[in-house]
Amino acid sequence: MQALAERVERGAEARYLLKDMWERMLGIREKALKASGGHEPSLFLATWLSRPLLGPGDWLPELIWLAGARPVLEAPGADAPRVSWEAVNQAGPDVVALAPCGLDLDETAAALQHVGRMDLFKSLQAFKSKRAYVCNGAHYFNRPSPRLADAVE
Repeated sequence: MQALAERVERGAEARYLLKDMWERMLGIREKALKASGGHEPSLFLATWLSRPLLGPGDWLPELIWLAGARPVLEAPGADAPRVSWEAVNQAGPDVVALAPCGLDLDETAAALQHVGRMDLFKSLQAFKSKRAYVCNGAHYFNRPSPRLADAVE
């Protein structure tokens, strides 16, 4: 974001915005850890639902950490890793979030049904513990933008 702002001669505004975003996100991490007594729940975030699933790559492991959780099956700074539902089940994350690239909430729920994965999703311990979520990937997770701070929240 800073590089783009510099190219359009808005570097100072971007520095202010990015500083504010980082302070906000670090504050969220601090609150989350305080609320959980310092426990970082493990979290798997799927960015695509077909076989194989795509897990958290690029900036997403860092977002998960900023939210006060520990990413599993992640690839920080790299392309989203390809993982199976079985690998997710074996990793046993405390929390599972589905945020497919470009899909909103309704489209994600429909895609989960359409690709015939609802049974696999429901078999996860996180689902049985009511800690599995369908997220709006298009608005919060899939693009590097100021909305990433909203995703952490």
